[in-house]
Amino acid sequence: MAVQTAETATNTTNPAVDLGPAAALSCRECGHKVPLGPVFACEECFGPLEIAYDFSAYDADELRKRIEAGPANIWRYA
Repeated sequence: MAVQTAETATNTTNPAVDLGPAAALSCRECGHKVPLGPVFACEECFGPLEIAYDFSAYDADELRKRIEAGPANIWRYA
């Protein structure tokens, strides 16, 4: 079984999809960052990856309005 790493994983993200403030994947254990993609474990320490967000380009009030205008389920935050 082959293991995908950040270097070997195929980028399956659709450029037409707005990923919002999602910027990268960050290891919860060691802090190593990798580009967004279908990777679930850190290639440095095998720790779990979480989404790292960059909110610097977003106005807080505009983001709040966007979330409030979304559907009344978990997808409002996507």
